[in-house]
Amino acid sequence: MLYPIKACVISHLGYQRKNQEDNFLLNDGQYISKDEQKMFSEDKQYFIRKVLSDKTDRAIFAVSDGMGGHDAGEVASFLAMTHLCREKEQLLSVSRIEDAIERFHICVSSMNQEICYEARRDISLNGMGTTLTSVVFVQGKAVGMNVGDSRMYKYNGDKLVQISKDHTVGQRLKEYNLIPFQEIEHLETRKALTRYLGIKEQEVKLKCSTTDIFTTQGREWFLLCSDGLSDVVTESMLEKVMSTFYEEENVEEAVHMLVKMALDGVSGGNDNITAMIIEIQGPSLKGEENL
Repeated sequence: MLYPIKACVISHLGYQRKNQEDNFLLNDGQYISKDEQKMFSEDKQYFIRKVLSDKTDRAIFAVSDGMGGHDAGEVASFLAMTHLCREKEQLLSVSRIEDAIERFHICVSSMNQEICYEARRDISLNGMGTTLTSVVFVQGKAVGMNVGDSRMYKYNGDKLVQISKDHTVGQRLKEYNLIPFQEIEHLETRKALTRYLGIKEQEVKLKCSTTDIFTTQGREWFLLCSDGLSDVVTESMLEKVMSTFYEEENVEEAVHMLVKMALDGVSGGNDNITAMIIEIQGPSLKGEENL
């Protein structure tokens, strides 16, 4: 069975950054190319917008947020997305989503090795890294996987739910209840990443977090974003925007509004901003899944 999928992504430079360190991957292989990265750094463009509409039984989408001095962050996120693009066919040539998950974990390990190798090879790239958040669809099933703090949310017309896990110092302190929540919010190190692509595996054995496996039913939206969005726009505001445009069945306007809100926020535009919404149309909730 083929499932209708629509996706839109906008990646904005923001107001303070010189380089676009975010990147993304659509299922048809679209990502921010080196030429497009150069246009950002030369002030020839401030945002990029890409869309996809298809019917398929297998798909993968991703967002990455690079970090590192000079242009190292954009190199790391580019390497992650191009690596995932090369491995896409192998990742999706499965009949069960559990097999795709296993292959994705292997892909993340090889992706990390590639980024670490390039950082060793070129001293100007030393210390570079990137986050990764990705959703995979296989024959009516969906799963999310992430490393770092680029988030993934799920929305089906009812409630917006964050399904990714933040790999940050702040999140770790919350999980272990080490200090009061109010104090965590004021810690300068709360946003420091505990996992990311580019981390030396002799220091930490890198493993991505995996969500539950979802059966796609009805019309479902998945939001993938960098922290340029999630740090500025509250979850309640995200849900309000998603709800409004979900009812209108307008993925593109939803993404546009989210990026606009991130730019207009109190601390908006200080970082690169990337927002991607994927809509997948599964069988209706009235028991049509066996048709």
